[in-house]
Amino acid sequence: MSTERPEEHLNDGVDSDDRVELVSDGENILIVGSDRGIVERALDAYGLVKHASEVSLERLSQMIQTGASIAQETTKVAGEFGMWLKVTPESAKAIQDAGLIDTGVKGVKYAMVGVPGKVQSWVSVETGVGAALTNPAVLAGAAGVLAQAARQQEAAQLKALLESIDGKLDEALRNQRDQLLGDLEGIEDELREAFTIRDREGRADEIAWSKVQGESSAIKKTLRKALRRLDGLAEDLESQKKLKDISVRIPAAQGEAECWLSVVARCLQLQDQMAVLELDRVLEIDPGNVNNRRLSLEEFRDTHRAQVLATASELVARMDAAATRADRQGLLHKDKAPAVVQAIDGTKKSIAELVKSIGVELALDAIRSTDWKEALKSKEHLKAAGKEAGITALKGLGAVAVTVVAVVVSKDKVGDLLSGKGSSV
Repeated sequence: MSTERPEEHLNDGVDSDDRVELVSDGENILIVGSDRGIVERALDAYGLVKHASEVSLERLSQMIQTGASIAQETTKVAGEFGMWLKVTPESAKAIQDAGLIDTGVKGVKYAMVGVPGKVQSWVSVETGVGAALTNPAVLAGAAGVLAQAARQQEAAQLKALLESIDGKLDEALRNQRDQLLGDLEGIEDELREAFTIRDREGRADEIAWSKVQGESSAIKKTLRKALRRLDGLAEDLESQKKLKDISVRIPAAQGEAECWLSVVARCLQLQDQMAVLELDRVLEIDPGNVNNRRLSLEEFRDTHRAQVLATASELVARMDAAATRADRQGLLHKDKAPAVVQAIDGTKKSIAELVKSIGVELALDAIRSTDWKEALKSKEHLKAAGKEAGITALKGLGAVAVTVVAVVVSKDKVGDLLSGKGSSV
């Protein structure tokens, strides 16, 4: 957020005392103001209002009232309006000048910001009496609410992803996926019941939490099984050496990758929902520990996503190797080899999009098929052509095959052959 006022807000009549408060845990931002209009005006000034979602502050107020010392501040929070914003390159750039400062609560930063209007300065960092959210207990509770909002958003996105994948899977793959997910069906039912109680009563009480407590091990077990299936797919691709086999395997591999990644997504979705309920319980029964629990849950989440990244990266590396093998057979298959390389590239991009939806950024190396004339100058391509066909097997296959044999026999004659000079063997 800039320290300069947007010109369009110079005369909008906003009271100079209007402020919004920002709390960030590094991945999310909570924006709190006295009403919706003030919060939305602040976000709209920087083009972020469309990316923000409303979050309830009532639960925050209820859960952190552990003593009279902060009761007045939590009452004030309850009378205000909050919105949640995910930290993205776009939003990070917009708020980089907001003056967020460390709060003493690990991983949490804070700033009070003037709403664009008649105020002379957009940014005004405050940590004194005028700030409602600067009490450490309130900040920890706000960070917990942020984490819950983020996990709920992630779970919703993963649900949408699962629905999109489900429509692509053939019956055989769907049956394999459903069999792998069988252990999770009971957990999903219990989670639905727990969230019904939470949504109706405003909190996850002991009964609601008891329905799912201790089920995380089953989710982790299924996640490991899905990752092993992806490892198996990578090993299978490594075993495919001939262009014909690679061309048959790649389309099927894409479907299988989507299948097992959908299982991964389902596991991460359930973990997100478990985390929301767990934070609810900690916010209610042990609010002083909520920030430590939030950080622990984030660490667990990062560990699981690192496992997904490692597995997906290995799968893509095997695809790159398969593309290289296919490309090197291009001298004898000048039309089919480039098509296979292109298919592999498309499959890689599909996998990258899927894991990005899961919350994992996968780096892709560009791959392309080698031009036929360039391939004639390549030792690897010549060796592959000679190994596949052999000189005697190429008899009668036409000018292209004859040229390949000539080059295999003598690379020194490449220039002559391309210019039409020399013998044709």
